[in-house]
Amino acid sequence: MGPLAFSHEEAEFAPGLKASIFRPRDEKIYPAVVLVHGGSWGGRSKEDMGGIAQYLASHGFVVLNTSYRFAPAHRYPAQIDDLTLAIDWFKNQNQKYLFDPSRLGGWGYSAGGHLITQWALLQGKEKQSMALKAVVAGGAPFDLSWYPYSPIITHLLDGFRDERPQEYFEASPVNHLGDWAPDMFLYHGIPDRLVEAVQSSHMQNLLRRFNKEARLHLVKKMGHINTFIWAGSAVSGGMNFLKEKLN
Repeated sequence: MGPLAFSHEEAEFAPGLKASIFRPRDEKIYPAVVLVHGGSWGGRSKEDMGGIAQYLASHGFVVLNTSYRFAPAHRYPAQIDDLTLAIDWFKNQNQKYLFDPSRLGGWGYSAGGHLITQWALLQGKEKQSMALKAVVAGGAPFDLSWYPYSPIITHLLDGFRDERPQEYFEASPVNHLGDWAPDMFLYHGIPDRLVEAVQSSHMQNLLRRFNKEARLHLVKKMGHINTFIWAGSAVSGGMNFLKEKLN
């Protein structure tokens, strides 16, 4: 069977915050995926994830591609709060968009990978159950404490690591793992100099301690941006992982 035809619409889920919804053009009930874009927590737009959104919709997913407020005007955890608003709104629309809210996954790249993973872990820890069944995260920083003098993280957390150790700890997904963690498909460019690939291999090792499936897809000869733009094998691998985990 070839790719499915899909529809697309825009919605405002909170004042000033918009999302794009993609779904196949039929009346079947599908699993759903929440997409979160990158941009150093302070820029870019949800349109960056538009290609992945269309790809997923054409392969049998209902997709929420969401925006969020940017640092430094809005410091962490504003972005997590925005994801909660977006995902709660989306779940309440499940009869309109014909998806099963119990089969919900997430996908993010770079800062977006950090945010969707952090959201899933914090929600899971609070409720002591999985908030998302599976997450695909590419080029994501999972332990912010590895960057003591990052000007990018300073915008998010309002200080360097040794000035704000507790904030760096709380904002790092590696510090919120537990039985509530989702299975994850991680992908990373081997020569990535902005977010080193060891971030993903470290997260893989930690997830396995909780008996979670954690697959790592390493992309040769591509750095941070090129892995996002050109790594089609990682995208197809992530889609197949979601198919397996959400169907």
